[in-house]
Amino acid sequence: MSVGRVDGFGWALRTLLGAVAGMLLAPTLFLSPSFMEGVAIRAFAAAVVGGFASLPGAAVGGLLFGVLESLFG
Repeated sequence: MSVGRVDGFGWALRTLLGAVAGMLLAPTLFLSPSFMEGVAIRAFAAAVVGGFASLPGAAVGGLLFGVLESLFG
């Protein structure tokens, strides 16, 4: 068995399962273009505070925003 073929089959299977799951969930959820707008804005703000080039800095920025939002609403 070729490792490349097995890896390719795995990618295809995961893609198929993800597509089927999306099709099954879409009718039960209210989806709109602005569905994740609030999350995206908060994630962008955390990346700005923590630094775009630093993953740990962005994580610290996210924690900072999460704590401040919990405390001050």
